[in-house]
Amino acid sequence: MAEGLFRELIGKTPEVKERVSTGSAGVSASKGMPASIHSVKALAARGINLTPHRSRPLTGALIEESTLILAMTRDHRDTILAYFPEADGKIHLLGDFSPNQGNPDISDPFGGSPEQYLRCCDQISQALSGVLRFINQAK
Repeated sequence: MAEGLFRELIGKTPEVKERVSTGSAGVSASKGMPASIHSVKALAARGINLTPHRSRPLTGALIEESTLILAMTRDHRDTILAYFPEADGKIHLLGDFSPNQGNPDISDPFGGSPEQYLRCCDQISQALSGVLRFINQAK
């Protein structure tokens, strides 16, 4: 969901779209799996088509080519750093960019209700506005 939301956000900001590429990968992801139906529906409610998305595992090559890595939870961040210590300095918690900071973890709705996916989508969307500001400041 984060990749789809961020693509939509930067699509509205041509000067960022020209210099930023996006992608997503997971520490436990299998290659080629479609997004969950609840994720597809949560983004469809925002006019974003997630049906072409396919999962991919996180690799050292992806870490190397990335300048900014966003993890959903502290556990995800810690797992990434355990497998890929070279990600240190590039990795941030997505929730740290949210105006509603408190708990920086954005809970994974996997296996949850459609409402949990919608709440997660809202949390991600709020944080991505902060990510965009961060990228613009780093030019």
